Amino acid sequence: MDRSPALEAARRVCARVNGRGPGHADDDAAAAVDGVISDLRGGLSPWIGADAYSALLRRSIQGASGRHPVLEELDWETHPPAGTVAAVARHGVEAVTDACVAVVGGMIDHLARVVGPHMAIQLVEQSIPRRHRAAAGPEEERHA
Repeated sequence: MDRSPALEAARRVCARVNGRGPGHADDDAAAAVDGVISDLRGGLSPWIGADAYSALLRRSIQGASGRHPVLEELDWETHPPAGTVAAVARHGVEAVTDACVAVVGGMIDHLARVVGPHMAIQLVEQSIPRRHRAAAGPEEERHA
């Protein structure tokens, strides 16, 4: 498992998808993935602009699509995101969640080239309501 700071932060950001308990429908997981993408749009666009957010998302999807072919079926550039329920039904929650983590990790990596890794992680994490993030470890808490 890759332990890069960007992917660790992406896993925390996508925790609401992984945190669903037994008995929840796949539609709940799809809604959680769509929520992550919508929260990122709403949280990052005021800082970097809507066009820059769209470019960042497109670039991150392009970078991850070779490892996560399910991304070809998802339209996360629309608001609200589309195609996630069908993709979860066809490929399963794990495939869509892994793709979400890869895209969010790519967004952090791309942002880090401009503002540095710490600020990139902070910008992405603050876009997600705290109740939806995984608990930060001691290292992350020191930097928050």
